[in-house]
Amino acid sequence: MNTVGRFFECVLANPPDEKPLTDSVSWHGTPDWETSFHSTSLTNLPKILSGGLKAGPNALANQAENYLAEVYAEGHRRRHCSFAYTTHVAVPGLPPFLWFATTIECVGDRNRRTTKHDQWAYQSGAIFPNVVYIHVFDLRKAYEPGYVGSCRVHQRQYQALKLLKGSDNCLSDPHIYSHPVISDV
Repeated sequence: MNTVGRFFECVLANPPDEKPLTDSVSWHGTPDWETSFHSTSLTNLPKILSGGLKAGPNALANQAENYLAEVYAEGHRRRHCSFAYTTHVAVPGLPPFLWFATTIECVGDRNRRTTKHDQWAYQSGAIFPNVVYIHVFDLRKAYEPGYVGSCRVHQRQYQALKLLKGSDNCLSDPHIYSHPVISDV
């Protein structure tokens, strides 16, 4: 992906052949593996790595308004769209002007997904993390040349910035954030 900030890559062990076959859902045939991308907040990463990808609170309902428990991801051609779903957060113990987010490259079973609004929707147990990309950017550089666009920020981070800035107005001088005046960010 091409964005400001920096990505750090962590390649995970490939899921063993036994793991995908022991989930509670019947395969109804041989899996057809494909690469997909799922983005989320860094705070969700430990849960994903220990328990797998699960349907999130934003999973859509079908036309009959029945809740569908699915994991949404983007294909290779639309991987840049995945990044819009991540939420950047500061990490306790690190400077509050460094914000982190996660994009996960996954392997998913094409036979156990549908497509909704160009997004892929996998059944639970049909998609597995393969590579983790941690995105980090320095808020103090937000107004330098080359920094354009937007990123999703957790509400707590936004509230902390308003306290640091001392204003409800938009951020105009990000360099003031290098000297935090609050500790619970």
